[in-house]
Amino acid sequence: MTPFEEFARVIENLALGEFKAAERELLNVVRRRLHRPDLPSLFRAARMESDQDWEASLASVKDSIMELNSPALTELWETIVSQWSGPTEYMLHADQAEARKKLPLFRHTSDKMLYVTIIIPIKVCNYRCSYCFLEHEKKPEVSQLELVPLMIERLGQIPRPLFVEMSPLGDIIAIPVMWPLFAKLNALPNVKTVEVWSNLSRDLDGIFQFINPTKVAIVATYHPTEFRKFNEDKDKFFRRVEILRDLVQDITVNFVASTANMPHYDELKARLDNIGVHLSVNALLGARNGDGKLYPEGYNVTERETIQTWMDNDFVATFMLNARRENVRCSAGKDHIQIDQQGNITRCEFVHERYGNILDDDPYIDTVERFCPTGGCSCKIYTGFIEPCSAEYARVGTKNHYLCHSRFGTSDQRS
Repeated sequence: MTPFEEFARVIENLALGEFKAAERELLNVVRRRLHRPDLPSLFRAARMESDQDWEASLASVKDSIMELNSPALTELWETIVSQWSGPTEYMLHADQAEARKKLPLFRHTSDKMLYVTIIIPIKVCNYRCSYCFLEHEKKPEVSQLELVPLMIERLGQIPRPLFVEMSPLGDIIAIPVMWPLFAKLNALPNVKTVEVWSNLSRDLDGIFQFINPTKVAIVATYHPTEFRKFNEDKDKFFRRVEILRDLVQDITVNFVASTANMPHYDELKARLDNIGVHLSVNALLGARNGDGKLYPEGYNVTERETIQTWMDNDFVATFMLNARRENVRCSAGKDHIQIDQQGNITRCEFVHERYGNILDDDPYIDTVERFCPTGGCSCKIYTGFIEPCSAEYARVGTKNHYLCHSRFGTSDQRS
């Protein structure tokens, strides 16, 4: 990113009324350019609060830059202000600034993939993993699916390519009543990928009666503690993974690093490497290990160091192994939306700000990445939408499959 682009983001945030975001962006820019770890103290007198007007905010930024006594930065700032915005265009009123943050979902044309998660709150699963956060049901509540066909039809009206995850809170294998819905997704030309999560305890042939396998990305979840006939069930899992590798658009295997699962990692990694399938590892979160400890804090030093080497990349490792992940800038809401069973749209499952309803005429999405207001994200899937991971890694196939832009050459996984 060039210095011009970096400062342009500062001004863009100011124009949108994102004062705190503009301040953080400015600090990051100057830290990178001057290598000054003490910069926050230079900005105490020029903090941008929401009750300041636009001109005062601009003046605060400029004064802070001039304090650094860097003619090059001052000149660059003045150039960007003059070229990037004029007084009438830049000095927006609050309602205009709010409008600038949003784009109408059904009228925003783009070639960039929009990731859509449809939450199906059916919690039927044939496994009972100790680390699962759900209380599973025995029978599906079919009424939960009532509006889903209408939602899928509306997805077809979004003028951009879509990646759609339509997974229940249980396992898709155990809920055949959902399978016909895949035929509707299969028929939409703008839906390029449909992501399905499954423990692969059974074949997926029933689902492929409704959707072309080449449109499907599989996240196969590996739960060795749930195998009844360990060696037989384990071999069936790997055989299904290998068959699906040649059948679907993409397949990755997801593994939860519980203390009971960890001894199985080496064999899992070796067998997947042998057939060329990506492995993604989740750290434990919360008190779900059966030992009364709260995770990830509950890992000892050796466990933590070991799991860190298993993660997709350093950013994911740092993100997953620290309990608090504050002040992260995320493109959820811009590149990803979540739809609940009533059709309500939000950025993700943790931020409940409503972006309209997929069944209405006026839902919207963000135009820019925004800082997460929750104080800490707890989902590995969203790491691909968080800076700087989103700048360095592209998602390919499933949301759990990262392709490196720069840090590790052309590799899609750390060796």
